[in-house]
Amino acid sequence: MPSIMNDPVTMESQLKRDLKLRRVIPHPAIDPYICSALGFVAKGDGGWHKIHNLSAPAGKPTNDGIPEEYRSIGYPYFDDIVAAILEAEISGYLASSGQKYSIEKLAFHSASQRLPSFST
Repeated sequence: MPSIMNDPVTMESQLKRDLKLRRVIPHPAIDPYICSALGFVAKGDGGWHKIHNLSAPAGKPTNDGIPEEYRSIGYPYFDDIVAAILEAEISGYLASSGQKYSIEKLAFHSASQRLPSFST
C-alpha cells in the first residue's frame, strides 16, 4: 500500500517486533496462502496504526476468500463479560488492549467487591 512509504522505518520496526512476538510468520503456514497488503493509518497521537488492506490486490481481493460470516468483528458488552466470569466462578484479571488507558477509567461500586481485580 502507498501509505507504508509515509514511514518505512516504522513499518520495518513494527514487522520485526511482530516477528519476534510471533504475531506474523516468515513463511506460509497454510495452502493456499493468501496475504493482504499492509499499510498505515494515522493515529490521533501522531503515531501509526498498521492495517491489512483486505480489498487488495485489485481484481482478486483477500475479502473474496473470506466467508461472509467471518467478514465482521463483534465485541461483547462489558456486562456480558462480567456475567460470564461470575457464572464460571473464577477469579482473575480483565484486560483491554483496545484503548491504552481504558482499565484505569473503570469505576466500581463498593458492593461489587466480588468482581475481578483490575490492575493498571
